[in-house]
Amino acid sequence: ATLSKALSCYGVDCISANSTSDALAILAFSEPDAVICDLQMPGGGARRVLKRLKLQEHKPYFIVLSGHCPSGLVSELRELGADQILEKPIELDELIELLSRIIHEARSEKMKMAG
Repeated sequence: ATLSKALSCYGVDCISANSTSDALAILAFSEPDAVICDLQMPGGGARRVLKRLKLQEHKPYFIVLSGHCPSGLVSELRELGADQILEKPIELDELIELLSRIIHEARSEKMKMAG
């Protein structure tokens, strides 16, 4: 919730989930441009969310947050569909810059498809 509050201050629309089940329920009814998910979120974390997203048509840019992520785990997460793995603590400015780029690219792609 703290991260979503910080991102909201920068104008990023956020929907926050406190558990993997909550995240999966939100993703079942929305199509976000990006997902930021903790590796160790209660209920299965990033791995479970990534596995479920593989079954959906909409594939948001997926960022995994982790306190420590060995290279073998990085490979596994990438195979599951993670686009970016960031180690905590994260630099908010870097995350804002990354999200701005992702959102801009996603909206440009949507406009091309609609146009």
